[in-house]
Amino acid sequence: EALSPAYRLDLVIGEETAAAAPDFALLEIDQVQVKGKAIPIRIYTGVGDERMAATAEFHRLKDIHDRMLAAYRGQDWAAAADAAEQCRSSAPESLTGFYEIYAARIAEFRADPPPADWDGVYVAKSKTG
Repeated sequence: EALSPAYRLDLVIGEETAAAAPDFALLEIDQVQVKGKAIPIRIYTGVGDERMAATAEFHRLKDIHDRMLAAYRGQDWAAAADAAEQCRSSAPESLTGFYEIYAARIAEFRADPPPADWDGVYVAKSKTG
């Protein structure tokens, strides 16, 4: 499921915008394939400015966050769930709901795994998710 309409991040940007802001504290949040488009895109959220990006706290969060996404996309549900919990306990409160969504996705895939060739891309059914 995409980010629930009941939960929205304050800032969601695409790959091009993220590439244009390399000094900001950005976290990849998903790979989505928008209806009508053939190629999935990575989307990001901003956690802070250049000062935040330079902090040890952000570097730790980003490391755990990136491990969570890699485990999730690799269908290593135990590692993904562990990393999501670590992220949830160390991330700013504004991201708590985001990590809860990933925890729910992971639990769902543990119960009903996707096919072996699943690429981790969420296919949006509409442009709003």
